Amino acid sequence: GANGRGTRETSVVCPSSSRFSCQAPIEASFAGGTMTTKQPGVTCAPGGTTWNPDSLTCNRVGDDLARCTDREGFQHDFRQERRGR
Repeated sequence: GANGRGTRETSVVCPSSSRFSCQAPIEASFAGGTMTTKQPGVTCAPGGTTWNPDSLTCNRVGDDLARCTDREGFQHDFRQERRGR
């Protein structure tokens, strides 16, 4: 949102259990050309699985892609959805 707050979501299917979904509130801030997000730890649904606190550092790549790196060094790509294609 315009206030720098939003939600980060993920869904995972594990062979040893079942599917679980996680939603964490995030706060984003900008410094120069870099966006940083911070999220608290949350309990996922169904309960028992946790999503640890995390942060992402993101840089713009082209007009529709943000490439982000999390605290563990993994990259995540976020694309702007193109409507009408």
